[in-house]
Amino acid sequence: MIPTARASSGPWWTWWGGCSRTSRWCSPTSSSWTSVVVPLLLSTGYHVDHDLPAAARLSPFPATVARPLGPHPLLAAAAVRQLRATGASRGDAVVLVVAGSRHPGASVDAMVAGRLLRRRWDGPVRVAFLSGDGPRVPEVMARLRAEGHRRVAASPYLLAPGHFASRAASQATDHGATVVADVPGRHPLVAELVVRRYLVARWSLLGSERVA
Repeated sequence: MIPTARASSGPWWTWWGGCSRTSRWCSPTSSSWTSVVVPLLLSTGYHVDHDLPAAARLSPFPATVARPLGPHPLLAAAAVRQLRATGASRGDAVVLVVAGSRHPGASVDAMVAGRLLRRRWDGPVRVAFLSGDGPRVPEVMARLRAEGHRRVAASPYLLAPGHFASRAASQATDHGATVVADVPGRHPLVAELVVRRYLVARWSLLGSERVA
């Protein structure tokens, strides 16, 4: 029995479990045939609540959607390592730059991500938003400067380079960031988190099937 991982073209990751033809789990309605969709997203929002469940319902086989990656302590740990690799030091203030959303749950998740990073970072941490509801990067940078912080590092709370990562870096740099960390998406801890989200969803399916 060999599971096969497949990556789709959208912002999610799926895994199909394999099974032998003689296995009693080979019924197309069993959990062995259920694909697990892991959203490569850092918070809840429209994609998690609507787009991905709708796409899963179109599958010819059963499919379930796991929780989004964030917020999670592993993302905070990856952010700390990226900050240190970029040259941020203990005591530096940090601005966690998120993409932002008008979804109320996404704003809550962003603040939780900030708290998780604050627990691991030896210095003040503030959250800034590129869009949606919440304080913008220039405002947060100005507040930290007014509080007397001479060194301010920016940590993009984004999975991959692109439009938002470029905006985060340019806005932080334009408003005096000492360093700008790399996005955490390629860090091994994020890959570990993807697997964890898959396993939690997978075991949930197996548990519910056995109970039924």
